[in-house]
Amino acid sequence: MVSGTTGITRAADGSFVLEKDRRAGHRATLYCSGRDIEYRELQLEFNPATRLWSLLSDNVENPEQFLDNTVSLLCGWLRGEVSFTGRLSELAEKLSRHSGETVNSNILSKRLLQSQDELISLGIRYRTYRSAGKRLIEVSREGAGSADKNGIPPYPQIADPAGTDPP
Repeated sequence: MVSGTTGITRAADGSFVLEKDRRAGHRATLYCSGRDIEYRELQLEFNPATRLWSLLSDNVENPEQFLDNTVSLLCGWLRGEVSFTGRLSELAEKLSRHSGETVNSNILSKRLLQSQDELISLGIRYRTYRSAGKRLIEVSREGAGSADKNGIPPYPQIADPAGTDPP
């Protein structure tokens, strides 16, 4: 449908193709592929009354249950930390040491930006700012350092999709 070898997509990082089953039909398949996203095929149906597409099926089982690997690493590291303030490269280094995986600061920055809503829903806040000519990042979890009357920490327990929860 879209040929990358002939240069039609140019320098796109991803592409989405909506292919209808029939020209006058209301069903279609949305094909999603790209460098930063998992390949997906979404079966959709258009409702002309509401002018909205409804999801009929997805080739990925339980997509909302899987966290981005970088987000998983950050969640695992924050279980033992209250907060962090410093350079992005320092945070990437700490995550690398904690997980044993290489974390690139450029990719970390990109993943944090892409996962803002997900991080907020997990109780993780971050912000970037400049101070004394340096770009800094501040990461913290909501209610860090406090537990409820039963001793349960306010930080949600995250299931690791790979099954390798950090210690």
